[in-house]
Amino acid sequence: MFGLSFLRPQSLFGITIEDSLIHAVFWSMILNSVFFIGASLVTVPSPLERLQARRIIGVYGNLSRSSRVNETTTAVELFVLAQRILGRNDAKVLFDKYLGSSDQGGLPPLVDADFMDVLEREFAGSVGAATAHSMINHAVGGEAISVEDLIAVADETVQVIEYSTKLEEQSKELTETADALRAANKKLTVLGSQKDDFLSQVSHELRTPMTSIRSFSEILKTSTDLDEEKLNHFATVISDEGKRITRLLDEILDLSFLESGRVQLNLRSLSIREVIAGAIRSTQQITQNSNTKITIGGAALDKIVETDVDRLSQVFINLITNAVKYSDKDVPLINIDAAQNENRIEISVKDNGPGIAPENRELVFEKFAQLPTTASAGGVGLGLAISREIMKNLGGKLDNLQRQSGAAFVVTI
Repeated sequence: MFGLSFLRPQSLFGITIEDSLIHAVFWSMILNSVFFIGASLVTVPSPLERLQARRIIGVYGNLSRSSRVNETTTAVELFVLAQRILGRNDAKVLFDKYLGSSDQGGLPPLVDADFMDVLEREFAGSVGAATAHSMINHAVGGEAISVEDLIAVADETVQVIEYSTKLEEQSKELTETADALRAANKKLTVLGSQKDDFLSQVSHELRTPMTSIRSFSEILKTSTDLDEEKLNHFATVISDEGKRITRLLDEILDLSFLESGRVQLNLRSLSIREVIAGAIRSTQQITQNSNTKITIGGAALDKIVETDVDRLSQVFINLITNAVKYSDKDVPLINIDAAQNENRIEISVKDNGPGIAPENRELVFEKFAQLPTTASAGGVGLGLAISREIMKNLGGKLDNLQRQSGAAFVVTI
């Protein structure tokens, strides 16, 4: 090569080897070894290269463990470690099975590699294979934790964290489900109590007029010397009490249909002003007899709504009637105001009566609810319950607002 004699193929660098194949192999091995060792000395291996190297030399790990286990490790130390990982009872059973007695005084001073393999498998069931392998290696004084071991431990840790997270989520879901069940059970208990109260109240409300009807009917049946005035009086009482029973049954049936959602709505378009005016006309007799003054106003009075006009009027009739019946003033005042709030119309009905205590704001919407201060006003306590159900069926709501004086109800359409 290049005319240089020391580069002759048969005598490269002055070394003469007759067989050309052996000559080539010799120099190839020499040069490759030199460059391999030189490159290894001047470069730093990457983590991947370390892992690959670890895989290659790892076959000697068991030999390394077995060569050291009898020199540095005692069964007492391993028993203490096993108690921490497996628990005292399980550790005792394991050591009794493989080493005889687990009492520290009776344990053999040293253990063998086979028992270490068994112990590692038992540990793996509790802390994971990678963690168990690293712990046993440290316990026997063997090899240090490698990058590969750390990665394996990290993987197992991530799995444990993920599993723990799933358990926490399931626990949270179970807790929420339990809370929902408790709330549902509480609601059912309240509903059961309300049902009992409802039946009791209905029985009472029906019994009172029925007693009057039966009593006066017996008088009419057995008495023959009654004058015309008494006959008219008894007949009027029987008629009024019969109407009272009919009205009560109609209200109960009406409320039942509303609560079940089976009510048939007759929708038509009408302005808020006309709906309120119709309600005022229907209550004209009671308002005139009590000298009640009603004022209406608001920017939304002329808004057109599509609704069941008769049902909506029933709500306003009930609110106006209640304001008059429960008023403690010589001149009851009722103010009706209609305002628009985005896509809703809010109609407030306020009076100058005694008002409703904060703790009774929701109670007034319960069936047969009679507040102590209003029980003398008459009625069976179904009006507001029916009105709220009507508004639910119409897609709106009926609320009771807190005021310093007087009562205030808001109908939202």
